[in-house]
Amino acid sequence: ATMAETVSGGEDANAKWRRALLKKYRAIESLKLRVARGDVLDAGQRSKLAAEPDVLSQLNTVGVRSQELSAVRAAAAMALRPAPMTVDPSMVGKREGGDLAERSGKRRREDRAPMATSRAEASVSPHNFFSTISNAASADAVLDVLEGMPGGMTSCTAASLAHALHVLARKRPTRHTQRVVAVLRACSTTVSALALRGLSKLYWAVSQLYRVAPEQGPVRQAAADLLWTAGDHTTALMPTFDARGVVTVLHSHATVDLRVAGGLGTAALDRLEAVATTLSGQDVANCWWALAKLKLGREGGHMAPLRAATSAMAPALKPQELSMTLWAMATLGSQIEPDFAAVLAKSTIAALPRSAPQGVANISWAWARFEKASPELVAILGETVVKTISEFTAQGLSAALWSCAKLGCSKKLILNAVKTRGVDVVSTMNQLELTNLAWALATVRIKRTDVLRAIGERSAALRDTADWQLVGHLQHFDRAIDRKMSKVSPDVQTEGGEKVPFRKWLRKLGRTVLREATSRTVDLHYTSLDRAISAARPWDTPDFCSRASKAVLLVNVDSEFVETALEAKSLQTVVWNRASTQGTRGRESQRGRPWPMRGSEVGECIARISHFRAATEMMLDGITTKLEHDGALWLIGTAAEGIHAARQLLSKHFKAVMYVPELGDTTFAILHATGFCSPETPRSLDSWRKTTTLQLSGQSLAWVTYPGLFANGELDVMTSALLAAIPRPPNGAKVLDVCCGSGTIAAALLLQNPTIVVELLDNDAVAVKAAKRNVEDAAAIHLLSGIQEIHALQRNEASEEAPVPYDWIVSNPPVHRGLDSEFSVLEELVHLGPACLAPGGRLYIVTQTYVPVESLSTKSAKLVPLWTDGRFTVWSHTREL
Repeated sequence: ATMAETVSGGEDANAKWRRALLKKYRAIESLKLRVARGDVLDAGQRSKLAAEPDVLSQLNTVGVRSQELSAVRAAAAMALRPAPMTVDPSMVGKREGGDLAERSGKRRREDRAPMATSRAEASVSPHNFFSTISNAASADAVLDVLEGMPGGMTSCTAASLAHALHVLARKRPTRHTQRVVAVLRACSTTVSALALRGLSKLYWAVSQLYRVAPEQGPVRQAAADLLWTAGDHTTALMPTFDARGVVTVLHSHATVDLRVAGGLGTAALDRLEAVATTLSGQDVANCWWALAKLKLGREGGHMAPLRAATSAMAPALKPQELSMTLWAMATLGSQIEPDFAAVLAKSTIAALPRSAPQGVANISWAWARFEKASPELVAILGETVVKTISEFTAQGLSAALWSCAKLGCSKKLILNAVKTRGVDVVSTMNQLELTNLAWALATVRIKRTDVLRAIGERSAALRDTADWQLVGHLQHFDRAIDRKMSKVSPDVQTEGGEKVPFRKWLRKLGRTVLREATSRTVDLHYTSLDRAISAARPWDTPDFCSRASKAVLLVNVDSEFVETALEAKSLQTVVWNRASTQGTRGRESQRGRPWPMRGSEVGECIARISHFRAATEMMLDGITTKLEHDGALWLIGTAAEGIHAARQLLSKHFKAVMYVPELGDTTFAILHATGFCSPETPRSLDSWRKTTTLQLSGQSLAWVTYPGLFANGELDVMTSALLAAIPRPPNGAKVLDVCCGSGTIAAALLLQNPTIVVELLDNDAVAVKAAKRNVEDAAAIHLLSGIQEIHALQRNEASEEAPVPYDWIVSNPPVHRGLDSEFSVLEELVHLGPACLAPGGRLYIVTQTYVPVESLSTKSAKLVPLWTDGRFTVWSHTREL
């Protein structure tokens, strides 16, 4: 009765509540009958069945008699009785006005008379096709209708197929893989004819089918292919989408884990800005989640409408929606202003008591990433974690403890949590969970012997799946607690049967995983790249050799395979690499160039994109200075690097841009652009130069940057930490800045002591060009592949160019090549850097704390931590006198 009164009061409210309860009861009876005949229910349907006692209790409260319940059960049974339908299939989906479901805007109820399940009874008329499909009793029935069509599924219109796919997804098909794939492929052939509503249904259906097919690889691949095919058509219609439609498109791509193709991402974000004010709470949560999964955010004011919608909807968000929203915003690294943070904090405090354990973990993690939580919110988050501690999974516990440590919760709170759950759950943690736990315990210096032993034992058990980040965090944890984990952890048995101390084993494991990571990246950038180009074989396509009769321009393509193939065709090559190469794999070293050499034009170009969009644009401008009119370009890259978005960039310069199909087992995609149109005024490298103001050592400096430089050529947080941790350089010291970028470290040290002699080194020709403008007082700026070339020159005593040993070597070295982990630069710096020092000279390096630098140290090149804040660590080495 109380529930009924909340509807509108009086007899009308009671009657409405009574009808609603009877409807729920009928749905429950329908589900029971489906279970009886062998149907498989999803989690949501099973939860409805579990609510039967509560529904019956409420029905009794509002006075429903047993006779009425019997009538409801009979109606449910009648609704599930098969009812064959026959009509002319040739007219399916061709009724004037198109999709009936689109015109009516009403979803047909699933529990009305379903169609027959036999193929003999599967023919339907144009007047009842949509209702027949909607009322199908199972996925089998939907598939039978489609397969029973004269001429197959190709006789169906686009709207018919989209509607059938939508209903099929609602039935959650967990088998019939090839039959479902056939439907998805049929939709791919007609998707360009879909109207707005049909397109929205298709996107929703694809995401649902992808979710229910974790073990059905062909279904997932076909779903991704369908989204890719729909990209251009969706982009064209995007200005007409409403808020729900935009979110559905983004959410579907995120579910399928497919980067938004071409200009669709830009179009979707543009439309989102226009319709953000109409987003519902669920739309807000789904939108942020999709943007986070797709890494599709915008800086500055472009996301302001979405933030405003989130701020307005925050008080009404359900706990799960708030958890999802905060997690996604933190994942994107969104900056939240104080007023916005206050609104989110108020909603968080209200939602926490009603949040599930995983929601508590996600919310705590998000606020730890924001670094904007007030003391009041931190206290409430800590209390909630303590109350929920017994309900956390291993993942939730590690995330919650990491968050508490990051937020600055008391050591006592974290210690109590560890006492309650620490030891029993550690044995079930995976490498990421163990990583988070190690960092949290290191931050508050917890030294419980039982927990340390459990972490050591679990680390040894994870040796086959451990990555370099886990090893680095464990080493940091061990250092933070004075090596106590190494002391209490049992010896680890190696593959050869030998037992070694835990610390020694961990160092050796670190070396192994670092080299494996570097090997994977090298394989990607060489072997996998060669495999993709081999599958495309540009030199075997029509007109390639005639266009390339002058020469072929190779841009950032370090591939002996490509050069050999072109040589076999008697084609000359012109190489333009931005980075200097060391001459690996038996090939000669090459010096990088910031811009292509002047000279004759080329007819064909093969180029590798940068993961920086602006750097790719600058590269394309460089290519336009060399490519002849009507020339062609083969552009290579991965989805994560932005190869799909590059299609829009190419359309500015080329008449036609298409994907090269069937590249086989490779992570690369290749765009083939033909019909180059020369710009009236080609851009130069100087047109990409940007001058900003940089604050260094308390002074404002005019600072030159170019696209593609580390930290956009400015002062990053790691370099700031390095400069704050090391002492002032001694008078007259000779200092080498390795991996100098735009020159921030060298410039800062010169400001601290103008008497020092500074040299800079980088392999990026554009970085060297910027550094020459920024550090005019430098004694020398070297464009070399790495410190190994400095070391080789020093060993060659006969060389006039041999540099004298350095008093200081300072570096913020990269641990990535593009987007992939790669440690060769760091390893060379650790091993060869000390040999380039004068006696008593010092090497200073800054890395993320989770990089296992300890594993790279040797007796002759032993690095010790000089400073750490848990995120970054500054390492130092002093060469013996």
